Amino acid sequence: MPAENYIVETRTTAEVDPHERADFWSEHVGSHQSRMGYRYARTDDFHGATVRQRTERYQLVKFW
Repeated sequence: MPAENYIVETRTTAEVDPHERADFWSEHVGSHQSRMGYRYARTDDFHGATVRQRTERYQLVKFW
């Protein structure tokens, strides 16, 4: 059985301009999850991060 690639990726809003964070986050989350609806209490001071672990068959994404 051939070995699968195991990839770990981390993304954060820390280095994104504050006024662009909510849009960045919406696009980022949408690339890993099915369509979701959500609102931001403050789009001018939003912070978020993910760690994505994946193989060709599976993925696990931690959001905070």
